Amino acid sequence: MRASRTFGLAALLALTGAQGTPPADQVVACLATGRPAIRWELPPLFREVSGLALHDDGRLFLHNDERAIVAAVDTATGRVTASYQLGAAPALGDFEGVAIAGPSLFLVTSAGVLYQVPVPRVGQPSGALPVTVTPTGVGQFCEVEGLAHDARDRVLLLACKTPRAKDLGRDVAVYRWSIERRALAVPARVVVPRSDLARSRKAADFHSSSIEVDPRTGRWILITSADRAVAAVERTGQVVAVAPLGGRHPQPEGLAIDRRGRVFVSDEGAKGPGSIAVYACR
Repeated sequence: MRASRTFGLAALLALTGAQGTPPADQVVACLATGRPAIRWELPPLFREVSGLALHDDGRLFLHNDERAIVAAVDTATGRVTASYQLGAAPALGDFEGVAIAGPSLFLVTSAGVLYQVPVPRVGQPSGALPVTVTPTGVGQFCEVEGLAHDARDRVLLLACKTPRAKDLGRDVAVYRWSIERRALAVPARVVVPRSDLARSRKAADFHSSSIEVDPRTGRWILITSADRAVAAVERTGQVVAVAPLGGRHPQPEGLAIDRRGRVFVSDEGAKGPGSIAVYACR
């Protein structure tokens, strides 16, 4: 299958502002109006697929929503090559994001608890991985949904789906966790104004499903399943672009971006299998 490089005219016009310009971010424009080059169906264990994370060696990692189990995917074929449980028996929980930082792979729960394991070696057989569990305390401020590694600032980014801190109102917060200090970084959070995320959309809210750092621009890319949108945000919280998410995703939960411009979006299966759509956003 070949990736679509042409945006539909009607969709593009719907996304333009008063000046008639398309979204000012390539990934946002691609996900809003492009078509996947290919879509991979996942094994039954990952019907409730959640987050995605890319390793520098090209492997794509995904995880189960309800159990602490991750899997490696060959991005040349879409085939799951191995799966790993975090700990001797996989913990049960509400797992809402995965990220890779150096030698470590992290899962995060909706309560902001981090599960850290060594990244499996290439070719390592399926099995259990030694795990370290660290509460971040972010769960008291919001329900977490989305995890990413910001290599420039050496922090993990925990995206908020639903705020609990009163001072947030209905704005979207991204909390910053220092891996080295094992504590919230300074500043502890970046707030993205809800009003800015409502531009070009009918929906007023933005409940994050996933966050990723675009390795080409350094911007944060956020998607929301509940509100059907995608946004590009600077590290300062300034919204660069926001647009309705294309209708090819029944329940988008995970996001990963590589340096070649490929964008991977995972969808939880409702009555069918979970899947990963691959876009060529060059």
